[in-house]
This record gives sequence, C-alpha cells and structure tokens, in this order.
Amino acid sequence: MRQLLLALAPLASGCIVAAYAAAALAAPMPFDDRKALTYDVKAAPLTPESAPADEYFGRAKLSNLGVKNIIHDITIEGNSPLAVPRQVGRIQAVGWAMADWADKYPRDRWLPSAMIKFATLLQSKHQPAYDQSAISMLYLVANRYPKTWFGKYATGQLSKYDEQANVDMLNSPDVQEFANVIDYVLATRR
Repeated sequence: MRQLLLALAPLASGCIVAAYAAAALAAPMPFDDRKALTYDVKAAPLTPESAPADEYFGRAKLSNLGVKNIIHDITIEGNSPLAVPRQVGRIQAVGWAMADWADKYPRDRWLPSAMIKFATLLQSKHQPAYDQSAISMLYLVANRYPKTWFGKYATGQLSKYDEQANVDMLNSPDVQEFANVIDYVLATRR
C-alpha cells in the first residue's frame, strides 16, 4: 500500500500544478496603466509605554514621581489666600512638567490620573488664571482617553465646570492696606 501511494504522489502533484496553470491562463490580465503611485508615510515610532522614574520634565526638571508628590502636597496645603501665593511657582513647574511628560510619553498609564488630579487642583484654587489651564487639561484627557474612566470623568467635569469671575485673589488687599473702598477713595495725604 505504501508503495502504491509513493507511486501516485508524483502524478497527484503534477495534476495540481496543471490545474493551477490552467486557472492562471483563464483569468483575465489586470489593467496596468504603467503609472505607479508612491506614498510617503511619515509616522513617528511608538513611544515607550511608561516614563522611567529617573527622567525629568519641564523647566524645573521634575520626575513623574515629583509631579505626583507636588500635586499631593499642594492639595494637602489647601486653598487659603495665604497659601496660594506660595504655591504659584510649584503649580507652574508642574504645568511645564506635565506638558513635557504628555508630549514624550502619551501612553503612560500614570499620565491621565496625574492630569485629572492636576486639573482638579487647579479648579479648587478658585483662581481665574487657573481656569483655562484646568479646562484645557480636562479637554486633553477627554479627547486623548475617551473610553477610559479618566476620559469619562473629564467629560463629566467639563459639563459641570463653573468658571470663576475675573477677580484675581493674588492681588487682593493686604492686611495693612485699606479695608474698604471709601478709605481708598477718600484717602488723604499725610
């Protein structure tokens, strides 16, 4: 039986080859207008999944851990008018670092969480100067991560976001300055 199969094998393969050749001859030739299309594909390679802990971002050179720690610290310090002026520099440093981090590692798993926390922090300060940054941050999260929990949370926050009036608490009168408008308007020279 084995010898019979070995003897029939060349015949079977020959029949298969002949069937393919006949099918190729029967198929119509595709139209060729002798014009080749060239495509120029410009795609950046995928970035690494997450940022290493020893890489520093922004002008202040903060690591991703440093960004998260500063956000946590400022959240604990609160929103007192006395605390806000001392937090301005750190908030700017986190903003610069966050932008750099988002550009270099958009697929980092910690990034959406840090962006949401930073936007919430900016919103909690009740400062008109921080409103646009918070709204931009929430829009970025909602657009870049739409199907994640963070994207849905950002969309919800944007729908109920209430901007502050354009009154800057950082320029509020000090304790030594005039307490009311009448003292300011009717001030006499001494």
